[in-house]
Amino acid sequence: MCFGWQRGADSPPIRPEFHPQTSRRGSKSGPLQGGYPLLLGPDPYWPGLSSAPELLLNKKRTFRIFRRRAWHLAGRPKNKKKFMREVEFKHAVLPTLAKVSPEARAAKLSELLAAKEKQHADRRAAEGKTVLGRKRSLEANWYDRPLETDKSPRPLCHASSEEAYFAYRDHYRGVVADYRVASKRYLAGDYRVEFPTGTYPPPILQAALARPTAQAPAAVATG
Repeated sequence: MCFGWQRGADSPPIRPEFHPQTSRRGSKSGPLQGGYPLLLGPDPYWPGLSSAPELLLNKKRTFRIFRRRAWHLAGRPKNKKKFMREVEFKHAVLPTLAKVSPEARAAKLSELLAAKEKQHADRRAAEGKTVLGRKRSLEANWYDRPLETDKSPRPLCHASSEEAYFAYRDHYRGVVADYRVASKRYLAGDYRVEFPTGTYPPPILQAALARPTAQAPAAVATG
């Protein structure tokens, strides 16, 4: 469940039992004002690509894409209109949410989000934490780096229960172990060895041997 892939992007897997309100809760733990992130407004109006309009408003969206490959094959004509196409953004509903109607699903998720927003807003108010404010936010330099950063290892996966997490962890470890065995045999010349599903054989690096430099024939002394 990762939208808007970009070069270099990475995302941990999400287990089928994972509930979207859990991930939404994590993204809403920042500064809050009036129950919503400052300057952003309610979920359906967040900037960027989000599944909120589909989940909370039952909206369908389309995007215009440019068929660059077809344009190049056609000789890169100046008129690009026929290479533009409207595509629908298809949102796959998780199994735990697909059992109810879209209206009931939107109402339930909105209720859960509102409750979590209030919980985080009350906690921040009790701790005496405030927000940056509109004026200072607009004055901030986009290219500045934070004075302090808090980095933590990426989780192996996102799951709604410890059982699902450990099940995925054990499965992942088994795949890694099987891949190491298959990779070792593959690099030793056994090209028919089977790799775990979803994995690829390692590359075989072959060094080119330099040809010996031709030496000039030795001079022959003549009488």
